[in-house]
Amino acid sequence: MKDDQSNQEHGNTNTQLAELLDLIANGDFDGVGRSVLRMDLGENQTLAILGGLCWEANASKPTGVNTNSLKAALVIIEALVQRKESEILLKLGGISWRGHENSPVSLRCLQAALDLGPLDELYDYVQRWPKDSSSPELQKKKKEFGATVIIQIAERGCSDAFFCAAELLRDGDGCLADTRAARMYFYRFAVRATLESTSNLKLASEAFSELMKLTEAQRSDLLNFYSTMAETCSTASKQLSPMVPGEEFEIILGLPESGALEFKSTARWNIREQKESSEIEHEVVKTISAFLNTAGVILVIGIGPNDPKNELIGLEPDYRTLRKQDQDGFRLFLGDLIKCKIGEPLSLLVRISIVPFQGKEFCRVDVQKSKELIFGKWKGQECLYVRIDNQTQRLTEPSKIEAWRRQRDALV
Repeated sequence: MKDDQSNQEHGNTNTQLAELLDLIANGDFDGVGRSVLRMDLGENQTLAILGGLCWEANASKPTGVNTNSLKAALVIIEALVQRKESEILLKLGGISWRGHENSPVSLRCLQAALDLGPLDELYDYVQRWPKDSSSPELQKKKKEFGATVIIQIAERGCSDAFFCAAELLRDGDGCLADTRAARMYFYRFAVRATLESTSNLKLASEAFSELMKLTEAQRSDLLNFYSTMAETCSTASKQLSPMVPGEEFEIILGLPESGALEFKSTARWNIREQKESSEIEHEVVKTISAFLNTAGVILVIGIGPNDPKNELIGLEPDYRTLRKQDQDGFRLFLGDLIKCKIGEPLSLLVRISIVPFQGKEFCRVDVQKSKELIFGKWKGQECLYVRIDNQTQRLTEPSKIEAWRRQRDALV
């Protein structure tokens, strides 16, 4: 009787998968989303098919033709977010991983999983990966993807992951070795281990010993980093690590605008005129376009331009303009704006995070460099937005655009 039930369930899974593939082939992506929402995700065959689709989508160039695989992958990810399947998203990211430079869909799976959390549970989950029975090739992919997951969990402030992230970055185990970043993570762990009594005693003693190797000035700055960030973050970042991967939001707020960092007060609300403004939205899109054309950089929304200390405005002015007046509504608004104005494939290069800080919420937008130049329109004329120092500039003359292209290619 049990065998009959098992065979029936397996047959149902095969039917669902066949229907899913038909929907994708016919371009019915609303149907794809509905199918994934009701699909049994406990079957290995199901994960293999979904992972295969994400693998194919990773092979699609963001600036190329928006293939069915790419569209399907984005819809599948969104459906899994609705189901709050953070561990399944991590599995798909690992299955479809093609390396750091060729895995935008895997990275989208990762960001969606981290947004869902909980971070400590995801960290425990990825720590168990090497113990499964995967093939050697899949194990190698999982190791590299797993290192990426752990480092990004640490970047989001999960103290459990600090020490492991430091070891990975120090040894280059599954990632590119970065001694400065590793040292920063280890020092953060040291401070947490010193201030909290819940840490593993052996690791805490190692961390405390490492912390004592700091100079008195460095030690003071690092302790202040965890207590009064506003006054010491700029100094701490210069002494301990100049904007390496892993810098936390508080440090970013203490830095001036540059070619790699920009602050904006709002994404659509005109504070001076007290109304919604498409011009404000255009400024955000223009900045993101310039970042795509220049280099991987950070845009923070909710920070005013008042020098010398950036004004903490938060997202509340923008929230009030939305139908859903919270971070989910803002994510949807900004994500749709980017897809509409820049294109859905390029949206894979843009990561939107909502960061709570001092009782307010802010939006951090991380933008990767596009492999090809992204052109826009200005007064009916084709133009190129680029980042020069701390300014977004518009190039319209063909000779200047070509000069910029050569300069950009020379930096690759």
